Amino acid sequence: MGGNTGVKSKKKIAPPRPGENMPDSHAAAMKHPLLLLLALTFVPVLSAADDEKKSPAPAAEDNTANSLPRVSAGDIEGVKALIGKKAVVFGKVISARAIEKTGITFLDLDGGKFTVVCWKDSYSKFEGGQSPDKIYKGKDIEITGEIFEYKGKTGKGSPQPEIKLTEPSQIKVVTVEKEDPKAGKDKKDPKPADKSGDKKDDPKKVNPKKYFK
Repeated sequence: MGGNTGVKSKKKIAPPRPGENMPDSHAAAMKHPLLLLLALTFVPVLSAADDEKKSPAPAAEDNTANSLPRVSAGDIEGVKALIGKKAVVFGKVISARAIEKTGITFLDLDGGKFTVVCWKDSYSKFEGGQSPDKIYKGKDIEITGEIFEYKGKTGKGSPQPEIKLTEPSQIKVVTVEKEDPKAGKDKKDPKPADKSGDKKDDPKKVNPKKYFK
């Protein structure tokens, strides 16, 4: 018997071919694998570049003399508190000597408990190639550098705070205003002016007996 048997035939649907039902850009990439490879390579690079622009640059460390702690060479406790740190130490060079045998110059500051050390290989950087003891002896100075402790060759000596001097820019001569010993003393009041000359002479008394006898 002819006619509809009631069984519907199933129509086979072919799978989509590459590039169908895709955005044009994706379809182009599928057709050109080299473009796809380049796209995948540059996306992470661009993302990293964007992140660098967004991230603020780290602040530069401020090691200028104005930002460093300052301490007097005579304040030995204050100096010891800064051991291992960069600081500015100021004071007068009370003793200066260069040891020819070892090629080291020592500048002892106020109190004699703080020393500036300079090796011979740095002498050429200073004025006239001189050793620092000839330049700074008896002068008031400021020295900038890291403070460390020297315990002697055996390591058993009394710790001595020091700064190594390697560049002329580390040290400068300063002018210290000295106090006038006479300042602050009460000045003596000036002697009162003699006003006796301002007074009129008193009229002389007349002796009546002299004129009326």
